[in-house]
Amino acid sequence: MNTVSDESGKTINSIFDDNNIIFTPEEKKFNAFAQFFTDVERVEEALKAIFIGILKYSNYKGEKITPANRQKKRLLIDVKKKDEDFVTVITITDEYSECLNNPEQLCQGGDFEKIKQCLWSLCEWEVQSYFPTDNAALSLNMMVKKGTKLTVIPIDKDNTISFVHKLTFFQ
Repeated sequence: MNTVSDESGKTINSIFDDNNIIFTPEEKKFNAFAQFFTDVERVEEALKAIFIGILKYSNYKGEKITPANRQKKRLLIDVKKKDEDFVTVITITDEYSECLNNPEQLCQGGDFEKIKQCLWSLCEWEVQSYFPTDNAALSLNMMVKKGTKLTVIPIDKDNTISFVHKLTFFQ
């Protein structure tokens, strides 16, 4: 995890303590569940871009991360197999982080455009977060073509105190 850094050299550990980076199921099972056929290079590039995005934009309930609230932040990385192992879902959760942009801004190029290009035709990519600009918790299907209307689904705000990337791979 330390190998991912932003352009200033900041690593994931500058935001999250080691004991607050949590793999579920436990790391050994996570590694076994995360084995499936895909374009590894493209998925790796997308995951790096996701983690660099977390480095750039992670916050604590919309506020800058401080030594006091850093202790409360966790990075949760989960993998699940579904439907008799034909579906693999990887979920990356930046706890207590809110999206400070509006939903449409996420799809207008930038960091998310690189992720979308890497994942195009490999998996579904969904982002969930609380958006203070819209005063709403939303789920967004990020795999839309340019010029296509973004699919935005309201979700329960009480269950959304994080910024979540959900990658669903079908075998």
